[in-house]
Amino acid sequence: SAVLKAGQALPGYKVLAVNGFYFNNAGAYITQELGYSLAWGNELMAKLTEAGFSADEVVKKIKFNLGISSNYFMEIAKFRAARWLWAEIVAAYNPACNCACKMNVHAQTSEWNMTVYDAHVNLLRSQTEAMSAALAGVDSITVRPFDKTYQTPDDFSERIARNQQLLLKEECPIKDKAKKLVKVMTPIPPIWIRNMMMICPVWVKVVATSTVVSPVTQTEVVDMNRASMKWMP
Repeated sequence: SAVLKAGQALPGYKVLAVNGFYFNNAGAYITQELGYSLAWGNELMAKLTEAGFSADEVVKKIKFNLGISSNYFMEIAKFRAARWLWAEIVAAYNPACNCACKMNVHAQTSEWNMTVYDAHVNLLRSQTEAMSAALAGVDSITVRPFDKTYQTPDDFSERIARNQQLLLKEECPIKDKAKKLVKVMTPIPPIWIRNMMMICPVWVKVVATSTVVSPVTQTEVVDMNRASMKWMP
């Protein structure tokens, strides 16, 4: 609560971090990372609302920092499922504004799968990881330097890591008819892949509900055919 009070002087800052990338870098499955991260976020909501803060005050200060594995389509599904499930969790606290249900998520490429034997292969892995997060509509991305696992990254590897993000922006843009860059509004794979991957929330429900109790246990995500997914980017 002291951190949240101190953060009131900084309205634009997210002072409460849910660092799910720790699970990713420890070798957790995608569903485990997401389930425990959501449980972590719910714990922050529960404790701080009990301390007298409103749901709106708490949720606008929470930022999710999640890892990205090499499982391309499942990572896209993970981030989209995260927004959906977090909206359900926040809604259980009855916020004054529905806009509070939106999730702020930062993604960073994994260190778990980096190799030291042929380090330049890490460039391929981190590039596809960054692209899956971008297509999933995250708010920001960090690409780890390819040599991070065996040495302190030097100027070259850090520059390459920055350029990888620029490559996605400049070489793989989505443009309108005027050839101007536009924001990806519905960045999803083909419909059959999406339907298969969106089973992810069901797996997450098992993990999340076994970790915490109310209100996560009230979250029902078994309907795979929702007509509207308004919390998805």
